[in-house]
Amino acid sequence: MYMVFVSYKTGELSLLDPLVTALRQASIDVYIAEENPQPGRHLYDQKIIPGIKASDCMLVLLTPAAAKSQDVISEIGMALSLSKPIVVLLERGVQCPGPLAGKEVLDFDRQDSLSALQKACDCICDLAGGKEQTEAEIRRALW
Repeated sequence: MYMVFVSYKTGELSLLDPLVTALRQASIDVYIAEENPQPGRHLYDQKIIPGIKASDCMLVLLTPAAAKSQDVISEIGMALSLSKPIVVLLERGVQCPGPLAGKEVLDFDRQDSLSALQKACDCICDLAGGKEQTEAEIRRALW
């Protein structure tokens, strides 16, 4: 099964809930570290790194807080070093951090997120080998 690692700033995951639902409905495995608590394990070494390595691509939500987060920047760097495709949702007004300079991004506006979430879903489904949903199915999942 195709797997997407989701990189985001803690506390902002809810912005992606509709997209995560749509991807899972498209039979794509979505790896979100906080969904699988493992007390006593080292978060970065034993969850984040293996999750990125096992994934087929990365989805990054770059908000003002995420763009300043060393954790998010490190996750992006790891994915780039492993040549993982990265789908970036860049919130309006946020400058893309260095590792992603020159990469194409999807503009994300919290007030009108449906379009960006739908484009991200389409892009990830294409990366997954052409697994497609109709526009109506995606809209249902995103609402």
